[in-house]
Amino acid sequence: FKSFHKLRVPFGASKLSFAASTFWTEWEAPSYIDLALLKNGTIDDEDAVNPTDGGDQNSQLFSARYRHRADTPNELSATLYARRLDWQRFRSDFLISPTQTQVQQTDERWTLGYRVEKNVGHTLFGRRSMFVAGTTLHRDDADTRIANTLNRELLRVTDEGPLQLTSISAFAQEHLQLADRLKVMGGLRYSRVDYEIGDALRAPGTFVSEYSNSQVSPKAGIAFAPVRQVDVYANVATGMRSPTPRTEVRNSIGSLGR
Repeated sequence: FKSFHKLRVPFGASKLSFAASTFWTEWEAPSYIDLALLKNGTIDDEDAVNPTDGGDQNSQLFSARYRHRADTPNELSATLYARRLDWQRFRSDFLISPTQTQVQQTDERWTLGYRVEKNVGHTLFGRRSMFVAGTTLHRDDADTRIANTLNRELLRVTDEGPLQLTSISAFAQEHLQLADRLKVMGGLRYSRVDYEIGDALRAPGTFVSEYSNSQVSPKAGIAFAPVRQVDVYANVATGMRSPTPRTEVRNSIGSLGR
C-alpha cells in the first residue's frame, strides 16, 4: 500500500511546496528449498525453508521545498525533509527447517535533514559562468536490534543499541563556459560525520561509542558538446566514505584511529 500527496503554494517570485507520502509493505520468506524434496513431491516450488521468514516495513516521508527566483541563473533553493521508518526482517542465512532458529533484525528511526543551494550567474574572463554554493545536513536517530528467534518468537537478543548519525557538508564550485561547446568546472566539498553509538549488552569501555571524521574533497571536470543536446564529459574527484557504525566503528576498540 502506498499513498502520495503534494501541495504547491505560490509565494510572489518564489515557489513553496510541501509533500507527504506513506509506504507500507510486507513480504514472505525468500529462501532456498531442497531440490530432492521438490522432485519427489514432498514440497512444491513455492514452499519456503522456514515459513516464518519474511518481514515488513512502514515509513512516512515529509518534505518542504522553497525556490526563490526559480529557473533563473540566480536561483536559491532549500529542501527540508523528515522521515520515519519502522522495519523488521526475519531471515535464515542457510538451509534450515522450521524447528531451527532464525535471525530477527529491527530498525526504528527518525531521519531529519536539509539541502540549501545558491546559484550566482556572472561573467569570468569575459565568459559566462555559474558559481554554485550550498550546504547539507543529514541526521539519523535509530534504535536497532538483532535477536535469535524461533517461529518469530524471541529466544535471545544478540545486539541492541541506539545510534545517532550526523553528516554535514558545504560545497562550492564554478562552471565556466570557455567556448560555445566547451565547459570546465572546479570545486571543493567539506564533509564531516559524527557517530554516537550505544550498546545495551556490553559495558562502557568495551566498545567504541563515539566517532568523528572530516575531509576536504576537490573536484574538476570538463564537458564538450559535439552537437546540440549531446555532451561528452570527464570528471575527477575524491570523496569520503562513512564507516558502518556497528562493524567498522563500534567493534573496532583496538584499531580505530590507526
